[in-house]
Amino acid sequence: LARACCKGARVCVAGAIKVAAGVVMIGGMAVQVALADVCGDPGYEDCWEDCPLPDPMEFNHNALFHALYAAGLLALAAGVLCDTADSWTAAEKPTDPAKELERV
Repeated sequence: LARACCKGARVCVAGAIKVAAGVVMIGGMAVQVALADVCGDPGYEDCWEDCPLPDPMEFNHNALFHALYAAGLLALAAGVLCDTADSWTAAEKPTDPAKELERV
């Protein structure tokens, strides 16, 4: 079933990597929004006591978002490279002009 669906294991792996990359990037956005009240500017009043991050002064919800987003982008690049591996590793055969004229 996987072969029929994905036409090869490498394509399935590349697709899974790209999907996981999107999930990580969207997860980073969700984390940023979810932690904005306790780790962002509103948390300043109580010195970020409710923030689950170890040091919100240095690494806050926005930094966590950017770290997750960067990891997702790297994974996406890896998935795209894996998906297009044939196109950049296979050398194209030079065409024979005589055979090209015969085809026409």
